[in-house]
Amino acid sequence: MGKFLMLWEIDLSRMPVNPAERGQLYNQLLQSVKNDMKKGLKDWGFCVGNNRGHAIFEGSEADLGLLIEQYIPYVRFKTYLELDVEATEKMSQAMMQMRR
Repeated sequence: MGKFLMLWEIDLSRMPVNPAERGQLYNQLLQSVKNDMKKGLKDWGFCVGNNRGHAIFEGSEADLGLLIEQYIPYVRFKTYLELDVEATEKMSQAMMQMRR
């Protein structure tokens, strides 16, 4: 199981021009976010004014893939595996044993 930083951005070319229709779609997407908060999504945020934000997900790579798929084609993601302090320390100690 891993911890992933997800940077997301709404694909405005897929959004309805009509504000009422866009609001309805946003509400559907937000309902999915609320459901995902019960299934491994640990944090979620929206940056006001630029149609992007972040999320933190804990789970398997397969679960992450399934989570992302439900937002396509309206949202694009960049995902990054995060290491905790202990894993980062193990990595740095292993690096000290490396030779050029």
